[in-house]
Amino acid sequence: MIDEAHAYDAYMSKEIECVLEFQAALGGCAIVLSATLPQAKRADWVNAFLKGAQTGDKFSWKPSQSAYPLVTSVAPGKIEEVPLALRDGLAREVAVQRVASLDEAHSRVLEAAQQGAAVALIRNTVDEAISSYGSLARQFGKVMLFHARFAMGDRQRIETDVLNRFGKNRTGGERNAILVATQVVEQSLDLDFDLIVSDLAPVDLLIQRAGRLWRHCGRERPIEGPRFLVLSPEPSEGVGSSWPSPVLPKTNFVYRDAALLWRSAKAVFTAGKIVSRTSPTCALCETGEVRALIEAAYSTTERLAIPPGLERAENEGEGVRSGERTQASYNTLEFANGYDWDGMKWERDTRVKTRLGEATTILRLACIQAETVVP
Repeated sequence: MIDEAHAYDAYMSKEIECVLEFQAALGGCAIVLSATLPQAKRADWVNAFLKGAQTGDKFSWKPSQSAYPLVTSVAPGKIEEVPLALRDGLAREVAVQRVASLDEAHSRVLEAAQQGAAVALIRNTVDEAISSYGSLARQFGKVMLFHARFAMGDRQRIETDVLNRFGKNRTGGERNAILVATQVVEQSLDLDFDLIVSDLAPVDLLIQRAGRLWRHCGRERPIEGPRFLVLSPEPSEGVGSSWPSPVLPKTNFVYRDAALLWRSAKAVFTAGKIVSRTSPTCALCETGEVRALIEAAYSTTERLAIPPGLERAENEGEGVRSGERTQASYNTLEFANGYDWDGMKWERDTRVKTRLGEATTILRLACIQAETVVP
């Protein structure tokens, strides 16, 4: 079972293809879950499973359904795409508004909190989250900080506090507070805020973040909404490869594709809303429907045209993803070849990364008590 499947990069997506092929070849089954999976990635994984199930033959199946929600059922000789009804309470429309500066973002956060709202400010990097936390904490008494750089014990304590305040089954803590967070609140945590202000991110991740807005029914809301505010420069036609700087100077270090970010901004700001409802999705992103927004950013055939100034950034992004897939292909097995690694046998001490990234060092915090080192 693979959850939050949209969140995997090109390297890990190729690994998933390998896993699905092996699973099918060995007679197993698999469940892949995502609310915001692009059509092209769905096709890649369906074809990988079919390849394993049918003894190595390559397939080029393409989706024919774009309904939302949708279940794709795959078995040898039979592929079904079944539109489903949304669960009660999940069909809704969220207004999207652009915020042009960080000062304006902070001002909107404080304004809502002073009216009694539960507010989330989602920044793309830890350093930016820490900076925003410091600024807001000087002006409002109930501000929390949540990111992945805390020591594990502290992170677990903070996560428990966040769930107690903003979760579905909240058990304590005042909801009228500001949570400054990074991507740690983007998925898996069932949280509910009256207002969310977010840095620009790829459109599927924006949709995930917006899903934490007015999530639980039956709550009294101190502000009119729901409104999802996105900090971003204008996605105009005259932008260059460094976009979205200077408004978001560190975002490209996280998402590494200015063209994808521009398409995401253009799609959500043109629509002015994010819509989830049971229907065959319109192909126009102006409708704001989830599937249309995703394909406007990710589709190989239907995505929005980018300005000339972003073509280099797009080519570089495509090159990075192609390189990641090539490296993953080198680090994974071909089912028919057994434990054979590019014509060489695997050594006993071979180490293969399950994900790309900087090398990490595990630190264990300790103190000295009675001349003994203890946790």
